[in-house]
This record gives sequence, structure tokens and C-alpha cells, in this order.
Amino acid sequence: MPSAVCSGQDSRSPLLAIVMGIVVVSGCLVPTRIASAQGVGPIVNPANGNSYFTIEIADFDDARALASAVGGYVASLTTAVERQWAQANFGFGISTFIGLTDEAGPLGTYQWESGEPLTNTAWASGQPTPSSSPRYVIRFDDWMPTVEFAADLALIETPISLLPPISIDCSIGVGTATLTWDAAAIDLVRIYRDGTLLQTVPASVGSFTDSTASGVARYAVVAEVGPELTVPAQCSLIVPHPDLRYHLPEVVASPTTSIAPVSFLLDFGAGLGPSPGYAAGVCFDVDEVQVAMVEAGSAVLANVPNGPDFFQVGSTELGAYVSMLFSLIGQPSALLQPGPNLELAVFSFESVSGGPAFSDLQTCNTVGLPPVMSVVVINGVSVHPVLDGGSIEFSDGTFRRGDCNFDGSINVADVIFLLVHLFDATVNDYPCREACEVNGDGSIDVADAIYEISYLFTSGPPPGAPFPDCGFDPDPGSGFGCEEGFACP
Repeated sequence: MPSAVCSGQDSRSPLLAIVMGIVVVSGCLVPTRIASAQGVGPIVNPANGNSYFTIEIADFDDARALASAVGGYVASLTTAVERQWAQANFGFGISTFIGLTDEAGPLGTYQWESGEPLTNTAWASGQPTPSSSPRYVIRFDDWMPTVEFAADLALIETPISLLPPISIDCSIGVGTATLTWDAAAIDLVRIYRDGTLLQTVPASVGSFTDSTASGVARYAVVAEVGPELTVPAQCSLIVPHPDLRYHLPEVVASPTTSIAPVSFLLDFGAGLGPSPGYAAGVCFDVDEVQVAMVEAGSAVLANVPNGPDFFQVGSTELGAYVSMLFSLIGQPSALLQPGPNLELAVFSFESVSGGPAFSDLQTCNTVGLPPVMSVVVINGVSVHPVLDGGSIEFSDGTFRRGDCNFDGSINVADVIFLLVHLFDATVNDYPCREACEVNGDGSIDVADAIYEISYLFTSGPPPGAPFPDCGFDPDPGSGFGCEEGFACP
């Protein structure tokens, strides 16, 4: 069975850099890029009276759309004085787009977005270099061409005055994104998603829900305050698809069991498939538990008996990740078909201390450098699932259900012990409350005593697991548990 041991380092191979590339090639995994820089402005340039601000963007088209939303354009820095002013007010602009591109004309023929002529250049040494694709320029004082998604910010210029951005709050649901804002002193708001105007609404509404959102969605809100506009207020959200869900179980194991396998599962809606691969991160408390091994799961091996064509795992200070392509050439027989509880991988956990330990397990988008996004590839596109978690516990708390007095046997003494504890408020020394939850209805009451009497004297059904042998609670989420340090006598 294919497996890999987490090295404690993020060690993705050159192949992964190709597989997790900028574009989708043969259904390859594509991590989503979300800008993390912060914008500045608006600031008025006294030399021309125009307003300028920097804003987070996904690519140059996003910059162009947001500039248009406020009646402007990606900035034209036509003179040395203007370039120096921009640098003084917005920093060095090393990863900031300005409005200079060669996409409209012959290769290497650069033009300003505003239509102004390019009469004064400030190219960095050796620039611009020849290219077979349009180039977009970054930096303020020493211009350098680059590709359309290589900057986190853009400098926007507009001839009209702008107010600072309004405050917006952004939240997600399954298949929805909701924006809310303070409606005071605002007339209208225009809502954009990925540079496209979705709707114009009265500010008094106070919120907007996008029920068509999916994947990574970038929202911008422009407010109208009388005759003036605000700088677009922004947020980037990862909206999960309602028919995909990553989840993990709740697992309890003994510290003497050095390895505890935990299945990483996918619920895969019937209307979506098939899939050639996936990527996922699992976050956990690295001071409590660690991953010793990751193996391909049963759902993968059912279609690809010899293992996936690409299989990469790693770990960081936040958890572990796995990336997998079942077939690099997309053979139909190797594609994952829809279904519930598909086991994609098995994470083998162990206690860091070798003793009792507990950690929540959460599917997440933060493990790896850069972070591996938790996605399923469907029709050549990375689709984001709902991310649910589980837990891993290494515990000494083994017990036998029905052995309420914890003396090692199940008999009428357990019934008497339970009834005394139920009706005498001064007695509360349960060594293992979970052992007294005999009938499995989620509560401890007289019904458990009746159930155990029926088993002992009238051939009624036996207690649930663990029974008749000692073991761990198959449903540790019930909340009863055993006292720390207690184990089956």
C-alpha cells in the first residue's frame, strides 16, 4: 500500500510545483491565491488634484475592474515627480501594479490605462525583457514587467474625490456569502464579485447575501455618499460547495497502542463527479499528537490498486497535508466516483508523550508553505468542500459497559450501585459514568437499571459496546467518560 512518512518539513517536490501550478493542466490541483496585503488611501495628489489609493487585487483584470467601479483607472505615473510622490505616499510599490501594459498593442509597446502617452520611462536595469505574452508593470520608480497575477496590490487613480472605505463584515455559509455594513449616512452600495457588478441596493438594507457563490470569491463594496464614492471595501471568502464535505471521525485509542489510524473521508455528491485528485490539510495540536504515516485510502485503492500516480505528504507546526492525483493522464478507470464516506487517506497518529493525549482534528487550508488548499478537482477545476473535523484521543479510560461499580464483573451489584447513585444525592463517586449508560440512549437513569436487570434475568439484549470485553467508547462525544487514570479492572 502506498504510504509516506511526514518528515516534519514542508518538502514538496518539483513535480508538485508543476502539478499545483498556476493553470489547470489535465485536471491538476490548483491552490487558490488570496492577497494578504493592505491598501492605503485615498490620498489626493496636490499636483493634479486626483485621488490615489492602493487596493488588494487577484490579478490585473481585478485591478482594472475595481478602478472602473470608482470612475478611475490603474494609475498613470507619467513624470518623475509623480513617481516620487507615489513612492513617498505608498511605499516602494515592489509588488504593486501600475497602469502600464503592452496587452493592447504589439509586444513591447507599452501604454497607460488612462490613454496618456508614454513619454517618460523608468525601466529597471535590463527591462523590459522580450516576452511572448502581454506584460503588466509593477513598482513605482524602477518599472519591471511581470505577469498579470504577480502583484498583491494595485495603485488606482481617479479624477474624482473619494471617501475612505466603509466597514463591511463578511461571512460564509454552505454555498452562500453574506456581506453586512453600517448603513448610516450612506445612500447606495454597489456590490462586486470578482470585478463584476452583482447588484446595487439601498444602503438601508444593511446586508446582501450571494446565494450563487462558490469557491474563492472576492467581494468589493462601493458606497455612494451624496455625490461622492468610497474606496472599495473588500473581503475574500472561500465558499464551500454544498455537495462536497471533508470530515474525520472521533477516534479513541490506548497510549500503549503506538499508532492510531484515522480515516480522512469525503462525502461526494452524485451530481458532481468524477474526480482525478484532491488536496487537503489536517490541523491538530502538534504538542499532543503527531502523524507518523499517511497512506492512500480504500476509496482510492479500489480504483487504483497500485496507488496514485502522484502522492505527496508533509507536515508543519500546524498539522499535516496530503496531495494526490489518481492518474496523471486522466484514465477514466482511475477517477474517483461520487459516494458517501469515501476514504481518501488514512492518517496514522501517535501520542507525542507516549501517554494520554487529546486533539481536535480539523480539515483546514493553513498547512504547508505556501498553504495547501483543501480542494477536490472536478472537471479540471478545484472545488472547495465543506470542512468538518473530528478528534483523536489516547486514553487509559477503557471500560466494560454495564460494569457500573467497576469491580470487573457484571451482576446485580451493578444495578444496586446505579440505583443508589440515582436516588441518593450525597453519593456521586462514579469511577466510570459511561459504564453505567447501559441502554445507549444518551442518558443515565432508571431505564439503564431496568435494561440491565432484563439482560441479567430475562434474557434481554446485552449492553452495547464495549461489551463483553473491555474497550474504548465507540461514541466518545456522549460526554460521560471515565475518571482519569481508571481502566478496566
